[in-house]
Amino acid sequence: MNKSPEEQRDALHNDELKNNAIGNLKDHSQYSETGNLASSMSTKALGLLILALIIFGFIGWLVVN
Repeated sequence: MNKSPEEQRDALHNDELKNNAIGNLKDHSQYSETGNLASSMSTKALGLLILALIIFGFIGWLVVN
C-alpha cells in the first residue's frame, strides 16, 4: 500500500516521538506553528491565557482581602 507523503511524514514523526518521548522543543514549536498539530496553542494565545489567569488571580486576591 502506497502512502502519501503526508502519511509517510506523520508515520516518521510518530516513530520519532515513540523513540524520544521528550522530543526537541524547537521541533515541537516549529511543528505546531505549521498548524498540523490541532491541539497546540499559538504563542500569542498561550500568552493571553497566562495574562488572563494572572489578572483574574489578582482580582480574586483583591476581593478576598
